[in-house]
Parts: sequence; structure tokens; C-alpha cells
Amino acid sequence: MGRHTVYRLFESALPVELCDLLMRQGAELSLTQAALRPDDGEDFHDHSIRETRVAFWDPSHWVSGLLVHFASLANRETWNYRISLSQGVQYGEYGVGGKYDWHKDEFDQPFGDEAPIQWQGLSRKLSVVGVLSDPGDYSGGELRFKDTYGREVSDPALQAAVGRRGSIVVFPAYIPHTVSPVTEGKRCSIVSWIIGPPFV
Repeated sequence: MGRHTVYRLFESALPVELCDLLMRQGAELSLTQAALRPDDGEDFHDHSIRETRVAFWDPSHWVSGLLVHFASLANRETWNYRISLSQGVQYGEYGVGGKYDWHKDEFDQPFGDEAPIQWQGLSRKLSVVGVLSDPGDYSGGELRFKDTYGREVSDPALQAAVGRRGSIVVFPAYIPHTVSPVTEGKRCSIVSWIIGPPFV
């Protein structure tokens, strides 16, 4: 395993009771329409690219430590990148029509002086996604990946596992991924980004 490994899956890692708790706590946050952030400009909204409502927990919230645990375990077993800390956790809701087109979480440049001081000079290295919703509560909303050659990963076993409540997926921030449109119900998730020294 190494740089060309697309993802590490922890199937049904979170118990149902914990998923319920996180969904209740997430729904109590102030959710807003998710923005897009280009490398060379300010945040903007484009519903044709991303249609999601999100809110953030502080990096000191206990759920951040939980996702760091899975990121660290996956990193040790798979990529062995130098990582430093979490950016916190995003709670997201995808209603009918909710989606996020193909994108990468990695930015072209490390965080600069506009970022919190502890992030400055660091880059996104790993992304962590947790599925909170029961698969019977929504249709669509599939998390899909492309490999490092730009080919879409076709793995029915992955989709079955990712569709299970409480599953955690960890992947390098440079891996292209998408959330397909939700056609029925609501998909709830948690996402975190683990940062560290830039790739050389």
C-alpha cells in the first residue's frame, strides 16, 4: 500500500447510538449553504456544483478526536504521511438534489496567514468521511472516487459498505471524489481534514 491506494474503509465503525447522537447534535448547529473555495479567490456558492447544508464543530469537540483516531490508524496502515492536526469536523446534510460534483480537498498551496496560526504552512493530507444516516432513509448520495490516474473506481463492495450506517472512509486529500445527487430522503455525514507538512 502507498500513494496509489485510494481509500481505507472502516465498515460500520460507529455504533447506531453514536450516529443518532451526532445527527441530533448536528441538527442543533447553525447550518448554512456550503461554499466553494478556490485557491486564488474568495468563497463562493454554485448550486450546480455543490448543494449541501453544513455546520462545523470546534476542533476541540470530542468528535474531532474520534475522526483523528481513524485517520491515524488508516495512515499508519496505508500511507504513512506526516500529519499534525485536525481542522475540526463538518456536519453535512444532503436533501433531495443535494450533491457535490467531482473535486479534491487538497489546496494548491499550504495555508497562509489568513488561516489560524496553527494551520499556517500546513496542507490538507487526509480526508475522513463518516456516514450517519440509515441507508433506508435516502436514495442516491453515493460517495465515489477516482484513482490517481483519473479512472473512476468501480467497486460495488465499496458502495455497499459506504452505504452502511457508521462506516468511516479515509482517503488522501488529493484523490478526486464526488457525492452523487440525493434522489430521496436526506443523507447526513461528518467530514474532517487532517493537515500536516506539505507533500514534497
